[in-house]
Amino acid sequence: MRIVGASIKWYDGYANSPQLIVEHEGSIPERSELRYEELHLEGSSRRLSREQEPILGERVTLVTPLRVLYAEHESGYVDFVQVGTETGTHRGMSGGTFVLVDGRTIEVRSGWTIASTAIRSHADVVECTFREVGDKYGLMAGFLKTDRARKVVAEFLAGVEMYDDGSGWTYKWRNGPTKSEWQRHEHELYVAVHEYKCRPYSSWPEFLLAHETRRMKRGE
Repeated sequence: MRIVGASIKWYDGYANSPQLIVEHEGSIPERSELRYEELHLEGSSRRLSREQEPILGERVTLVTPLRVLYAEHESGYVDFVQVGTETGTHRGMSGGTFVLVDGRTIEVRSGWTIASTAIRSHADVVECTFREVGDKYGLMAGFLKTDRARKVVAEFLAGVEMYDDGSGWTYKWRNGPTKSEWQRHEHELYVAVHEYKCRPYSSWPEFLLAHETRRMKRGE
């Protein structure tokens, strides 16, 4: 797999955090090509949902021991699977045969996983979407090592920077507001003017260019 481009899905009009889309030539590494570490981590989950907390009281965080298989590819691609989370009699989609770094081969059952947050205690990774060049519909969710993602952003996304918002890595326009700051600003204008149409965060460069053009015309 060779990374040849990238873009950001800004999720204009929604509260979702911006997401990195990685364009690549060649297939995503097969699990048979990778060698996995066996990790014993801890995962946490809420006992109460955000909606239940105000009614039933303070949330309680449950800590769960996790057995995770983790591997890195030279391209920066990361793969991992939580062992033993199958929800039925058949092996989950994430299960299969894995070769460990010590040469052992194991067959695991796995389905839904809560390891994506816990894995960050072992490695600095970024969630992103992979799209093979020429394939308009074949998107695949996955992870990159953070240092590789940073290089991808620097190489292919002029004017964009990565930053940690406290809950993980995300993206913003360099020298501009964060997406949440921009949406709050636009919402305040909308409330004040009523008929004002909120501008999407993805259009920040155009907004900045227009602002600079007006300043130049005024001779500022």
